[in-house]
Amino acid sequence: MRKAIAAMLFCAMANVPSVAQDISGSWSGRLKVNANISLTLVVNITSGDNGKPHCTLDSPDQGAMGIAAEVVHLSADSMSITVPAIGAVYSGRLSDGIVHGKFIQHGIPFALDLSPKEASRRPQTPAPPYPYTTEEVRFDNAADSAVLAGTLVVPTNIGQDKPPV
Repeated sequence: MRKAIAAMLFCAMANVPSVAQDISGSWSGRLKVNANISLTLVVNITSGDNGKPHCTLDSPDQGAMGIAAEVVHLSADSMSITVPAIGAVYSGRLSDGIVHGKFIQHGIPFALDLSPKEASRRPQTPAPPYPYTTEEVRFDNAADSAVLAGTLVVPTNIGQDKPPV
C-alpha cells in the first residue's frame, strides 16, 4: 500500500511544471518612503567567482551604487537578501515577471515590487553635426621630462538656454 501511495505521489509531482524563470540579473523598483518621496532601488544578482550568488544594491537617486548585500536565499522564484551597511533586508517572490516583496530598513517595512531592469545603452556612434568641439592639447614639462596630452572637448552651446545633448 505504501508503495502504491508513493508511486501516485511521484506521478502527481512529475506532472507539475517546473519553474523556467531565472531570478538572477538586475531588478529595479520604486520604494515609496512617504506621500512625497520615493526612491529607485536596484538589486543586482550575479554568479560569483566561486559559483555562489553575488549581490549588490544600488540607490541611483541617492548616488549610492554597489552597496554590498548578502544572499540569504535565492531560488528560481524567490530571493532574500540582507544589506548590513544600511540595516536592511529584502524578501520577495517572483510572479508574472515581477518580484513582489517587502523591504525592511531598521524595522520599518515598505512594499517593494521589482521588475527586470533593462540595460540602458547610449549609442557610441555619434553622427555630425556634433554638439561639441574638440581640440588636441599638449603640455610639456621640460623640468621633469614629462608630457601631458589629450583631447579637450567643449560643448558648443555654452551659455545657451538648452542643456547639451
